[in-house]
Amino acid sequence: PLTEGGVNVNRMTPGFEKTFFDQLLSLEIRLPMALTLDSNLTTGQTTTSNPEFGNLTLAVKGMLLSDGIWSFSSGFGITVPTADDTNVFLPDGTQIVSIQNRAVHLQPFLGALWTPDDRWFSQSFVQVDVDTHGNPVLGLAAGNQLTKLGQLQSPTFLFASSGLGRWLMRGNRAGALTGVACM
Repeated sequence: PLTEGGVNVNRMTPGFEKTFFDQLLSLEIRLPMALTLDSNLTTGQTTTSNPEFGNLTLAVKGMLLSDGIWSFSSGFGITVPTADDTNVFLPDGTQIVSIQNRAVHLQPFLGALWTPDDRWFSQSFVQVDVDTHGNPVLGLAAGNQLTKLGQLQSPTFLFASSGLGRWLMRGNRAGALTGVACM
C-alpha cells in the first residue's frame, strides 16, 4: 500500500551449520537479508531496492536418541536484534516515528524422524517462538521530541509440521542430483 504498484521484496537467508561430537550436536547461524523498502522512510517517497540485513539467528541442535528406525532431536534457537530500526521522517527531515529493533526471540524445538526401511520416512517437528520483550515504539510529541508510545510485541507462535515421504531414487551417483523423494 506504500506505492501504487506495491513493494517488491527479494529475500535470502544464507546460513552455516557445523556438527560436533560425531555429528550428535550442531551449531547453526543464519543471517537473513533482503532487497526491499529502506528502513528509513520519508513520507511521500519510497526507496524499494535498498539492501537490508535482518536479525541474526543462532541455534544449537542435539540428537537425543537414534536407534536406526527412530531419531529424536531437540534444540534451542535465539534471534538477536541485528536489523536496523524503522524510522519515519517528514520531507523536511523531522523524525515522527521510530520502531526500535530490540526484541530477542527464544525458539526451543523438538524433532522426530521415522525410517522403517530404506524407502519410507516420516518427519515431524514442533517449535515455539517467544518474543521476550518487544520493540519500543517512539513518536513525535509536543516540543518535537520523540517519546515512547508503547511496545510492539510479537505474539507467541507455535509451529508444527509432519510429513510422510518415500524415496523414488537415491544413490551415491556423481553429479548434482543424488535423490528424489515424494512427500
